[in-house]
Amino acid sequence: MSLYLLRLGIGFMLLISGMNLTSKSLKYLVDKGLKQYAEIFSGYLFLEISIGIVSTIIVQSSSIVTVIIVALVNSGVINFRQSAGIIIGSNIGTTITTHIVTFNRAGFMLYFFLAGIFLYLINNQHCKNLSRVFIGFSFLFFSLNFLESNVFLKYNEKIIPIVKILCSNPLLSITAGIILTAILQSSSLTSIFLVLTARQSHIDLITAVFILIGVNIGTCTTSLIASLWAVREAKKAALFHLFFNVIGAIFIMSIFPIYINIIKYISPDEIGKQIANAHTMFNVLSAIIVLPFLDTILNLINKLLSEQRS
Repeated sequence: MSLYLLRLGIGFMLLISGMNLTSKSLKYLVDKGLKQYAEIFSGYLFLEISIGIVSTIIVQSSSIVTVIIVALVNSGVINFRQSAGIIIGSNIGTTITTHIVTFNRAGFMLYFFLAGIFLYLINNQHCKNLSRVFIGFSFLFFSLNFLESNVFLKYNEKIIPIVKILCSNPLLSITAGIILTAILQSSSLTSIFLVLTARQSHIDLITAVFILIGVNIGTCTTSLIASLWAVREAKKAALFHLFFNVIGAIFIMSIFPIYINIIKYISPDEIGKQIANAHTMFNVLSAIIVLPFLDTILNLINKLLSEQRS
């Protein structure tokens, strides 16, 4: 048991280190870019959504992007309505991490590491920053291989009892997704764990999707916590993030059999790809459902957090 925990700890330490190195190296670009482009594209909802998607793909963390959004709203750089489009985009962009897990990582790992070393040797600050991104991705790929081959494959008897409990009740699966994501403060990390577990046949697609629903709700805790001491407009942005994911969860639950069949049709062979596609489809469908009623939702949040109620 102690050896299992040690290997699990080493694997997740490498995984988090890789994600942090990549995120921190690019965060300064996103921080400046969000401020600049949100002002330029004000009033263009499609472009605001695109900013959210691109920013989150770069940083590999919707939590970081939503916290930046809350901070920008808090400082008055962007308004509540602008933040809604970027938040929708960040929810879609964060699903790219799950797709990365399904890649053939062995070749990528070495090439990314060598590219990072080469760029670091160039006497240029931008190249050095970019080198950290490549090295961070190589750490990410290595940690995924380590977890999959040394932990989930060899110590599956530790995971099976927990998975059996989750499989017994959809509500338990959703709750587990919420709690785990709230603790880790990263939907990407939880999704990676989910894909690796499913690939070892410890979890089926239906249970994985229920957990994903919880993951999407649980990721809202970061922006909600960040908004606690912020101005009212920033609180509205964080609340919209929660509304978006809860509405999406309700919609997916209402069409669950159809949703599962579509996922199986798109990617019939590999459960890792099925989970990645399910994660993306959840957020894309949520956006499609929310956008026609965006003004209504924003007005409701304005009323809930009006000055009189405060």
